Amino acid sequence: MFTDIVGYSAMMSKDEKLAMSILEKNREIHKTAIKNFKGEYIKEIGDGTLSIFQSSFDAVRCAIEIQKACCSESSLMVRIGIHLGDVIMKENDVFGDGVNVASRIEASAAPGSIYVSEKIYDDIKNKTGIKAEFLYEKTLKNIDHPVKIYSITSEKKDSEINDTLYSDSKNEKLNSIAVLPFTDMSPQKDQEYFCEGMAEELINALTKVTRLQVASRTSAFQFKGKGYDIGDIGKKLNVQSVLEGSIRKSGNKLRITAQLVNVSNGYHFWSEKYDREIEDIFAIQDEISLAIVDNLKVKLLRDEKDELVKRHTENKEAYNLYLKGRYFWNRRSEVGFNKAFEFFQSAIEIDRNYALAYAGLAECYCMLSMHLAKPEQLIRQGRIAAEKALSIDETLAEAHTAHGWIKFSYDWDWLGAERSFKQAIQLNPLYPTAHNWYAALLSIINRHEEAIHYMTRAQEYDPGSAIINRDLGVIYAWAGDFEKAINQLQFTIDMDPDFSPAYFFMANVYVRLKKYGLAIEYFKKVGTMTGDFFDIIGSMSYAYAKSGQKEEALDELKKLEDIAKNKDTRAMEFCIIHTGLGNYDKAFEWLDIACKNHEFGVLLLGCESEFWFEDLLTDPRFKAILTRIGFEN
Repeated sequence: MFTDIVGYSAMMSKDEKLAMSILEKNREIHKTAIKNFKGEYIKEIGDGTLSIFQSSFDAVRCAIEIQKACCSESSLMVRIGIHLGDVIMKENDVFGDGVNVASRIEASAAPGSIYVSEKIYDDIKNKTGIKAEFLYEKTLKNIDHPVKIYSITSEKKDSEINDTLYSDSKNEKLNSIAVLPFTDMSPQKDQEYFCEGMAEELINALTKVTRLQVASRTSAFQFKGKGYDIGDIGKKLNVQSVLEGSIRKSGNKLRITAQLVNVSNGYHFWSEKYDREIEDIFAIQDEISLAIVDNLKVKLLRDEKDELVKRHTENKEAYNLYLKGRYFWNRRSEVGFNKAFEFFQSAIEIDRNYALAYAGLAECYCMLSMHLAKPEQLIRQGRIAAEKALSIDETLAEAHTAHGWIKFSYDWDWLGAERSFKQAIQLNPLYPTAHNWYAALLSIINRHEEAIHYMTRAQEYDPGSAIINRDLGVIYAWAGDFEKAINQLQFTIDMDPDFSPAYFFMANVYVRLKKYGLAIEYFKKVGTMTGDFFDIIGSMSYAYAKSGQKEEALDELKKLEDIAKNKDTRAMEFCIIHTGLGNYDKAFEWLDIACKNHEFGVLLLGCESEFWFEDLLTDPRFKAILTRIGFEN
């Protein structure tokens, strides 16, 4: 049996004394319960525990007892995973596949829940006083076969069990929620950004509540305008409740409706209508957030109410501009980033202390800098924006994430970047971009197993994001698992057939597999979709050269040279082309320029050298370049 305390890292960052007292209480609860059910308390792992038992029944009863005891502690919530298997005892520790499976089941468990494997289920399914419900079959990290996972609940009266061990009664307690984008009921239908922004602000506020599991923005927003039944949405997102509503804006007048729906029966157990002025928008958000927490019967930890109703600006106009900026940022395209940049900048001009707007600005700079031949200026501006955001509010995960990206992509400061990404994840464990960008860093420095773990987390928190699903395919490819990479990229394409970056990286995977004909087809598909072949010229020319089509490769080189006469062009594009053509001295000349400019593409040397640059590997100049970047000491 593995257990851990939900939200402990965030708790420690907010109130170290409280966190330590909770850890001590958790230790006391576990040791008492484990002893009562004839188990053996093996060890603590941070805020987690590992124990073993003589029977499945004893382990499950112990888990229920632990959850029951935790329920009486307002600040303590744990997740528990149990599996049956042989273990090896060595130096007061245990090892074996059974231990690994149990730890992975626990990591996948919802807050306040008990998850068990099929082996445990088979042992306890006919035991009185215990209910088990099949959840899903899942491939767990480092486990070579899918595992069927079940959720355990007690059949005792509601008053005797943990709030989070759900019963079938009408008084069941809910601790997970999805906030859907509000429906625009305005006459002009021009408030889509406001409707999305309102929902996103509520999501961000609710994620501050430790005992509440909140579906990510993209996960919830994927159902927008598709007519799904609330019950179906709840099942797909694995939540017990859904908030839906509408906004009608006319001049300065607002009419906002909101209702909280129980997924299991469709019952609206809270609803409210607000007829207010636009100036009241912050108060309305606070009221809705507090009403949700109250109606879900979630207990707030110390200072969580302040976090729940925290405001980053009091200026309504600045707030409105910020919402527009986030609306376009979430489109995750170059056009979207540029528009978002303008709105964030306008918000800052109105409120010079708007930390969230600075953080949004920093993230725009980060993304826009990736495609430049000379990113120094944008990186400098992004660094200033991120540091400004943190000087105003050091708890912003978005600002720490942007800082991490700058240290990673431009400074080549792997340790500094890792600290920033970890800080962001600690502050907001549900922020998928932090997991996404941290995974990219880990894979670039060849820590692929960890990268896949964090990238998978990003996908779990944001399953509807095409960018994140594409990047999971990228991480699989960088780790050398091309079958999983192709399957994941095809999954992304099936999800969004118009998402050209997935096709582009599919082409890259086929280059790695030396299937150059297929690669060229995908490169052409990207060019046709975007109407712009500029970003794929280097890669496509390389594929032509390696497939023996030298004339076609030279044609692509000529196109790039013509473009470079009027526009800054990434040196890595020329480096790749000349590598494919066998012009190695030229390739090194361009590689040197790319390093001097700190182009993002040079980072690919860390994990892709054996593919694109296999012909350069034995040249001493290549090792010198790797050392210069920081990949070799």
